[in-house]
Amino acid sequence: DALPLTPNGKIDRKALPDNDPYTMQKEYTAPGTQYELLLSNIWAKVLHLKQVGIHDNFFSIGGDSIISIQIVSHAIKEGLAITVKDIFEYQTIAELAKNIMKTKKTIQKEQSIVTGKGPFTPIMKWLFEEPCVDRHNFYQFISLHISNHILPVIIEQAIYAIISHHDAIRLSFYKSGDKWHAKNMPLNDESAFEVIDLSDTYSKANAEKFIQSKILNLQNRISLSKGHLLKAALFISGAEQNFLIITIHHLAVDGVSWRILMEDFNTALMQMTKEE
Repeated sequence: DALPLTPNGKIDRKALPDNDPYTMQKEYTAPGTQYELLLSNIWAKVLHLKQVGIHDNFFSIGGDSIISIQIVSHAIKEGLAITVKDIFEYQTIAELAKNIMKTKKTIQKEQSIVTGKGPFTPIMKWLFEEPCVDRHNFYQFISLHISNHILPVIIEQAIYAIISHHDAIRLSFYKSGDKWHAKNMPLNDESAFEVIDLSDTYSKANAEKFIQSKILNLQNRISLSKGHLLKAALFISGAEQNFLIITIHHLAVDGVSWRILMEDFNTALMQMTKEE
């Protein structure tokens, strides 16, 4: 009833109060413990804020369920075993840090390649039960500009590091009787990466058609039965930057997980470049 309305009865958006995260922050209280400092830095980075006080409410300063997943991912890298549920329950850094200290959570998770049968998620169940769905043609892809100083072999190693680390990318699906099942495959010799030279394409129009055909070819090579749901191609352009296409079946990736994958891919690239 308190929402401002226009003369025709619609919500007057211009009259709504400012929801700028900076205006929603409380008087700044600096972190006082190691956990508070780590969490404050993570929140500020993910929320794109200059600083976050320990009494700022996560949701009031721009947080949401998707961002909370990113927060958890960054926290785990720093050795903090928190969950999305924790962020919903303890919505300030002060409360969350106390909970971490109280429960003394530690990360003791298996980091080797996971293989074998696994349960269906709701979206998997829907996809394989829908009779009219072309389940093979659900893809997402991303295009990245890559410096030509980074060798293709380094990029290939980073791609396979992602495939090794993220088990969902190695999911395969098979039917037994009238029921579908999911299984994590080990790393195999199935080629997930290729290098494509664009020097033989003589015009921009030809190059665009050629690239589109290659992207389609990448997607067509993804097999739900073989267990590699990612394909990638590095296009050598002859310029200062090449570009990399990564395509993944939608069962293994969405808008949130792309962010985590790209952070891991960038980390792998930097580590392997330093080793060189």
